Amino acid sequence: MREVFALSGRMVVALLAGLVMLGLGVIGVAAQQATPVSGVTATPEPTASPDTPIQTTQREASSVQAQQADGIVNVTIQDGNLDPVPGACLLMEGQAGESSYQCDGREDGVADGILRFTLPPDDYNLVVARAPIGYISGTNVFLSLGAGLTVQVTIDLQPGGRAVFVATVDENDQPVSEACYSIFTDVEFGKVSELVSSNCAPAPGDPDDSSVSFPGIAPGSYLAVQTQAPIGHVLADETPFVVPADGTGPIIVTVVSSAFILSGDLIVNKVDDHGASLAGACFAVHLDAGGGQRGDLMTRQCDAEDGQLVFTGLALGAYVLVEDRAPDGYLIGGQRQVTISAGVATTVTVPNTPGGSDLTIRTIDPETGAPLTGACFAVHRDDGTGAVSPASLLERRCDDSDGSDNGVTSFAGVAAGDYLLIEEAAPAGYKATSEPVLFSVNGVADVTLTVENVPLTLAEQLVVVLKRILREILG
Repeated sequence: MREVFALSGRMVVALLAGLVMLGLGVIGVAAQQATPVSGVTATPEPTASPDTPIQTTQREASSVQAQQADGIVNVTIQDGNLDPVPGACLLMEGQAGESSYQCDGREDGVADGILRFTLPPDDYNLVVARAPIGYISGTNVFLSLGAGLTVQVTIDLQPGGRAVFVATVDENDQPVSEACYSIFTDVEFGKVSELVSSNCAPAPGDPDDSSVSFPGIAPGSYLAVQTQAPIGHVLADETPFVVPADGTGPIIVTVVSSAFILSGDLIVNKVDDHGASLAGACFAVHLDAGGGQRGDLMTRQCDAEDGQLVFTGLALGAYVLVEDRAPDGYLIGGQRQVTISAGVATTVTVPNTPGGSDLTIRTIDPETGAPLTGACFAVHRDDGTGAVSPASLLERRCDDSDGSDNGVTSFAGVAAGDYLLIEEAAPAGYKATSEPVLFSVNGVADVTLTVENVPLTLAEQLVVVLKRILREILG
């Protein structure tokens, strides 16, 4: 009886082992039979024939590998006549963050309306982010991709839509490049809904590098969302716009992108009438008070080497660049408006024409005739009224501007015309002349003017000293 009982026990163990093996086999087969996604065709990767003998350990390893394998999405783009439509760009976005952007023909060089994505298992949103010209962008397809599965998707494109161009400008209304945008439907109150299209600006240097194009946008309300800001700028706010049902022309949407770089550089190249570099010029940078009128003086530089001046760290905005001293033998180059933008240097080339008269001002004591040092003068163009303003200023120089404090102040390159001489600072211990001095030059002959300064009285000298002390106390 004991032997019979032992035999029966072994039979029971064997029977249980067989049931376990059978259960694993059923689970393995079920794992390979995936249910197709609704609305699309899903087929599993080829597996071994049911008649092929497979050991349990090999079946389990194969099941783990299948769970980790990527899936494939084949997309066919066609029109209402079932003819292929080449040239579309598609965006695939997964819930886990995986994304892929492809354009028909960009990878294999063949634009045939067929695209193939290889992606890890996940739920995805497939978007026609850029339809071919003449078709509507923005078709959305939601699908689930299983491990090792192939999903077939067919998209019928609808004809129509209008072109939308999103132009990016800075706070000064100057175009800026290298922005990217996505267009979403605007369901209500500026809330983002379905993705319609995505695109980036052309490479810098392209004539349209500040404009992002979106063909085939259907009538409706949308939001332009900046997904990549231009270099040196922060992301812009969402910009709503509408594509009306009537009309056929393009829609222009302007987005203002604010700079986080709050300064820029100005490079001034000085050249002669043949384009060769000229040294010896001086330039002043004024705020633009409006319409090219000179505002406050911000900075001034002179060049004595290579004909190039670099003004760094200028706040973003509009300025007036003034050449207030020309190289010897050349006419002064006048003024021009410039705009400082973030992230890029503004470069200006200022040519000079040979000619002009030299103006020499001698400052003397009227009693002794001795030269007086330390005076400063400004030359203004005379418009016939005798009035002076920042806009009429030609050049401003001091006695020591030429490196020699000797009672002689020189101006070079003064063009023919009528001018007013203003003494802005008198020699120490003397009064500045109170009235402008009117003079003319013909642009050929040199001109010499003599300015006589009267000594300050003792009371006037005390006032000057007291003013200096007050300035020092008040800082």
